Amino acid sequence: MSDDKLGLWKDDDLSAMISRSTGNRYYQKYPVEVQFKHSVSKVLAMRKAKDKTALCSAPSLFVLGTVPVNVSVVPKREPTFSRGDVNVAGKVWFGAPAMNSCNGFTIPPEADSDKIFTFVSETLDSGSWPAIYFDGSTDNFTLRFYPEGIDNPDKCNDIPLGGAHINEATLKRVLDRIHERAIITPTASMASGELWKEGAKCIPVERAESAVQKIVEIGLGSALGNVRVKREGTGVCGRFDLALIEQDPLEPSKTINHAILELKVVKAFTSTGKVFPSAANQIAVLKGVKQAYAYRKEHGSRISALCCYDMRPSPSLHKYSGRGCKDADNLKVKFWAWPVFSTTEAMRNWLVENQ
Repeated sequence: MSDDKLGLWKDDDLSAMISRSTGNRYYQKYPVEVQFKHSVSKVLAMRKAKDKTALCSAPSLFVLGTVPVNVSVVPKREPTFSRGDVNVAGKVWFGAPAMNSCNGFTIPPEADSDKIFTFVSETLDSGSWPAIYFDGSTDNFTLRFYPEGIDNPDKCNDIPLGGAHINEATLKRVLDRIHERAIITPTASMASGELWKEGAKCIPVERAESAVQKIVEIGLGSALGNVRVKREGTGVCGRFDLALIEQDPLEPSKTINHAILELKVVKAFTSTGKVFPSAANQIAVLKGVKQAYAYRKEHGSRISALCCYDMRPSPSLHKYSGRGCKDADNLKVKFWAWPVFSTTEAMRNWLVENQ
């Protein structure tokens, strides 16, 4: 599966999203663009389950913005839009991030994507708002997100509907991209600079693991459409870090738990500058393997993984990433690790030494 089918990002979109993250509740904790993608995906999943034929009868377009005024056409208001009872096909929908209430404008008959975009841009004067285009006639059930609106059609990314595409390989590819775009160095994103207290001395912030978790959570939430990224759920075996959960569109009480992710930070120093014992890192990693296994068994996940972020001056855990370790292999837990550099110079030196 290509990157474009994973809801990944172009340029610095991800870091911008992370910097706008606020709050700590489901939906509200995400930047508005992520809320918008998740909300539209949920509505489309419900429509697919309730009436796939109607959903696929015509394209639809969703705009994150206010209803245009002083236009020649009149919208129809749907105050309970997020319940998924409204046939969305053949209309342009305007709403807030949660898409609870929306206003729909009928798309001109037999309009192709070019005419639909022209209709939104010129007739509705709304081409610069973030938008999602969906055409179910291709039967691949992929949404196309335009962060700068349909006036800039070349800047877009595709988001799969549902979690059937999630497997170990695709999940690792998403996590690789999050690391590359938002974690690897202090300049990778606006958020990654907050991982270090004193970069020159390789001293992390006090709650480095929580900071990494926030970046990974938002990155996954942006990439996975209607699959919810649940943070720190509690069960009889303890509290997991992240879970990827898909809600049944017709019976919300039923869910599919696609993956459990346990995150660990491996470090050389504490936030106060004291040496962090190597043995303590080893204990944390082995504990993480057991946690990932136990949480997978308890919650019935298809996949479990220990994700390690190596913040030591000479990171080495990534060498085992993919191959795993004996304990992880025995428990069928994926062992993935990435280096995290405190300065860009440290990364450059490491690249030369490991060429």
